[in-house]
Amino acid sequence: MIGSTEMGFLVVPTFHHARATQLPSSRRRVRPRAVVQCNWVSNRAHVEVEAEHGWLYDVFADLEMMPTWSPWLESVEVDRADDKLSTWRLAARGINVSWRSRITRQERGSSIAWESISGLANRGEVSFRPSSRGTTVTMEVAFLAPDWLDGVLGNQSVSSFVSRTMEDDLKRFRSKVLIRRRRERINKEVL
Repeated sequence: MIGSTEMGFLVVPTFHHARATQLPSSRRRVRPRAVVQCNWVSNRAHVEVEAEHGWLYDVFADLEMMPTWSPWLESVEVDRADDKLSTWRLAARGINVSWRSRITRQERGSSIAWESISGLANRGEVSFRPSSRGTTVTMEVAFLAPDWLDGVLGNQSVSSFVSRTMEDDLKRFRSKVLIRRRRERINKEVL
């Protein structure tokens, strides 16, 4: 069965042939590789930031700066030939994963949506909406996680772990941008 549903995604076994130099053609065998059961894990987190939504969007859209407020990210590199493409590297708890993403929708000042095109299967969107306190920044992320990941993370579910991580990242984002905003104001006053 090939395909994905809201309930999950099944990675179908692949087959490969033994190297011809090892076995005569009459003795070649096809060996199935292991089946890996995966499920889509979707999470949403938000934070209120006392700043203008367009300015916050501009700060967030600088993807290469994300590791400064998301410690799980080792690096983000935007493709110099196509700024809609980027390579992401995550390194944490002995897990090293990378993927390439493409921005699928970008509404200047209000939202950025993406999906991976290789590596870790993921998709998501971050939005910036004016609120009474400034801006509500909402991040929604879904990724395809192998069932064994639950064991690596301990007895907590992948979803709750990712949710807490996203909330913490958005709080660090808020903290970083508010410090940056104060510095910009001070610099303006000095000039």
